[in-house]
Amino acid sequence: MCWLKNRKDGESGAAAIDGFTSVNMDCLVDGLENSCSLKDVDMPGEDLIAHVTETFEECRDECEIRAKCRSFTFTVFDHKCFMKSKNNGESGQVDTLGSVSMNMDCIVLPAEEEEEEEEKEEELEVLEKRD
Repeated sequence: MCWLKNRKDGESGAAAIDGFTSVNMDCLVDGLENSCSLKDVDMPGEDLIAHVTETFEECRDECEIRAKCRSFTFTVFDHKCFMKSKNNGESGQVDTLGSVSMNMDCIVLPAEEEEEEEEKEEELEVLEKRD
């Protein structure tokens, strides 16, 4: 059975109870709440460039401004940012302690979200006029 919650950690907060598994729909990575980030996951191969960034967020921002960057892996222990030309790298996702990865197509920027909403509204108007 699955119980959906309307707030993080439910009404009375997180509690360890045998036989139950709970998951919040966001991840916390170095202070960044981002449901797109994959903690302890590497995406080997398809590297465009690798360089040092201070944070996961900085790595994400660097990837975002490069047209060919589709995903990235940030290594926490040495602060390296590996930008990738393909979602999930070359060989897919691999469990790797100390790595945080993300596919860029997971991000919906507010401006894009607004445009998508406007397009949906226009489509509905066209459909309503047909009826």
